[in-house]
Amino acid sequence: RAALLEGVKALAQVFEYNNYLLSARLEPSERGFQLSAIAPATVWSQQVLSLRGDLANDFEAKAIAAYLRRCAVDASYTTRYEGSEVVHIFVYA
Repeated sequence: RAALLEGVKALAQVFEYNNYLLSARLEPSERGFQLSAIAPATVWSQQVLSLRGDLANDFEAKAIAAYLRRCAVDASYTTRYEGSEVVHIFVYA
């Protein structure tokens, strides 16, 4: 799983390098990992769409979920909002 998390970290850095978010924090856990996106460009719209129950525009999480699928890792994620921080919690199936 260490190589998998390195790939997740590298993918999060792509979003950071392209000024989509200020920074990202990756914290592994027993059942998966947590990715904190600090001030992503879509933080406001993510919150509004979530409140409305619409399809989320959490592109950073969608890209990581696609990466995990490509690596044959079955996982799901939930999202919470803490001010300008978006926290995605990925859990392996």
